[in-house]
Amino acid sequence: ETTYRSFCKTFDELNIDQSGGISIVGAMPVMTEETRRFIHHFTVYIAPSCGRLAFPRSMIYVWAPGDSGWALPSNVGFPIFHNINAQAINVEIHYNNPSEETGVLDSSGVRFYYVNEERDEMAAILELGDPLLMLESEPINSGLTKYQFTCPGECSANIGGGSVTVLNEFLHMHQTGVRMTNEVVRGEEVVHTSSVDVYDFEQQGGFHVPQEPFELRPGDGFRTTCYYRDGDKFGLDSDEEMCIAFIMYYPAKEKFGNPWMCPYGDAFEFLSALGCDQELKFYDLDSVGELERAFGASNECAVDSHLLSPTASPITDQPTNSARPTIDIKMCSVCSDGITADPDSVIPGAGRATCASLISMAQATMLEGTDSCENMKGVEPFCCPTPADSPCNFCPSGLSAGNTFLQVPGANGATCSDLTVYAATIESESDSCEEVKEAEPLCCPPSVDSPCNFCTDEVSPSNALLEVPGADGATCSDLTVYAATIESESDSCEEVKEAEPLCCPPSVDSPCNFC
Repeated sequence: ETTYRSFCKTFDELNIDQSGGISIVGAMPVMTEETRRFIHHFTVYIAPSCGRLAFPRSMIYVWAPGDSGWALPSNVGFPIFHNINAQAINVEIHYNNPSEETGVLDSSGVRFYYVNEERDEMAAILELGDPLLMLESEPINSGLTKYQFTCPGECSANIGGGSVTVLNEFLHMHQTGVRMTNEVVRGEEVVHTSSVDVYDFEQQGGFHVPQEPFELRPGDGFRTTCYYRDGDKFGLDSDEEMCIAFIMYYPAKEKFGNPWMCPYGDAFEFLSALGCDQELKFYDLDSVGELERAFGASNECAVDSHLLSPTASPITDQPTNSARPTIDIKMCSVCSDGITADPDSVIPGAGRATCASLISMAQATMLEGTDSCENMKGVEPFCCPTPADSPCNFCPSGLSAGNTFLQVPGANGATCSDLTVYAATIESESDSCEEVKEAEPLCCPPSVDSPCNFCTDEVSPSNALLEVPGADGATCSDLTVYAATIESESDSCEEVKEAEPLCCPPSVDSPCNFC
């Protein structure tokens, strides 16, 4: 029913002329009319790479039904491919298919308009409410409910810089949402309110608030409120809920290479240290009157005429709220001198995460001295190893041909190549070296006089990657390589040959008609 799909391209893959820089100045959705009804919304981010753990990432576009695109003022642009944190562009599309139709092909996306120059002002998108979905799976009471996220003024004060100009706001919920507001709080006063009084999921995956540009000052706080009727729980599916406000503004603000954001939850330690973590309150409502609808207006604020000019720079004022004292924040120093292994090496025991993706995420989101940072430093022997004085002599004559990328059973997904890198970081007399050398019969086996005759007729391509039960993750292909290193008369050969019915089953004249 609900599916999220990501499509990512790097700068190198796009092969765009970067002379003078690249600034996005406009965006327009490109929709396949036959499949348009299935597209709930999509978002576009720039990131260091296309990996799912690529951080930091910055949003540059969000689309939902009713949005026809935008053009930025003549002095404003979204820079892309301008530094190491912006080398990939990723489009994530949320498909909603409640009738579970099949055989439908969609080619929708977004067309960006860009110039080969840097604009005077860099645009950015501030995400409020629960953009990281920290409430995922949390239940919502039946009837009318109200969820209110408050981002304190110290967040905008501590993030640094002066005032900014807001160009537009986008309010996002799912199908049980009935009303949503986003307020700017200056001191004790609400100075701006954006709202959608009657939110309809079937017409809008989100609501672009019609309003003139307005000013945000250092010390301004935010209150993002979502109202639901008979909600179930928070989550990614269309019949689950979200509460996110997206604010497009300029000039862009960032801290430690990360964009300014104020999410609910403690996913990013440095944001909490800056005061950029939201307080959540939720209520059960007794009547429709408590929705506090104000029909006839979608936003309220006093607009300074200075902000109506598309070429005007934002007003700079002193903070209106007192900020915290200067905070000494140090980001996680994992691999502080750089990655010395192959950046694309997959870290054993870390799923599909590579050194580049995991290290960049840690350096961008974790604080020095925290448990999460110390745990992350556990990958340093693999990603940025310090050479040992007397390194472990693993496979001294080199890996056997074809064995480089063999996975070593019981080594958390590490390959023979991975163990070669790791061995250079541990001492030859250590217990770790002895453990690593146990993989030599697989990675650099000695020649044998009469190798084990495993699967005489060869393993079929369809069976090569089958995992053999009880073999610590080894595949049929792995056993073929291992068999060539052991004698035909050995007990080990007899054990390996027990996998032949799975890896190279004999043909039969009249096979069992199962299923």
